[in-house]
Amino acid sequence: AGLRERSGAGASLDALFRGKLFENFTVDNHTYAHAQIRATFYPKFENEKSDQEIRTRMIEMVSKGLATVEVTLKHSGSLFMYAGHQGGAYAKNSFGNIYTAVGVFVLGRMFCEAWDSQACKKQ
Repeated sequence: AGLRERSGAGASLDALFRGKLFENFTVDNHTYAHAQIRATFYPKFENEKSDQEIRTRMIEMVSKGLATVEVTLKHSGSLFMYAGHQGGAYAKNSFGNIYTAVGVFVLGRMFCEAWDSQACKKQ
């Protein structure tokens, strides 16, 4: 499948990631990067077409280097989203309450199980 003609921001991103912009890029003590975390709630049912489209789009972003990692956890109960240390934690339709606190606790435990003593650095 061929690429469609793009204009505006899409064309700029294509030029950025496909061009030779970083061909002579060097890193020194004054070089820095700014990362941003994106988060979204998936639709309720996994068999919904929109859910599969969102999941496919997120996986494509990761594989193309436009995002770093996608993490999903689905369980019965409250919907929970963690958008990174600065982005905060959210339960579906709530923020900064007992439901988000439980989600942060559960996610913290999962990080500890996965990365042991490195868990704090990974968060």
